[in-house]
Amino acid sequence: MENSKLLEIHNIIKKLDPNLFDGHTEFKNFTNEQKIIWLMQISIFIFEAYFYITKETKIY
Repeated sequence: MENSKLLEIHNIIKKLDPNLFDGHTEFKNFTNEQKIIWLMQISIFIFEAYFYITKETKIY
């Protein structure tokens, strides 16, 4: 990833309101790199869960 894109992502994460996260992940204590990894992992989970649900219920 380009340094400018990475810096942009870091800046966006810094601006997120800590109240968006309920504490189950300790997101507010993560480093910026850990926050990026967590966001990527949850994005993958949502995509895979949606795919599984739509595949199982035949909703495309």
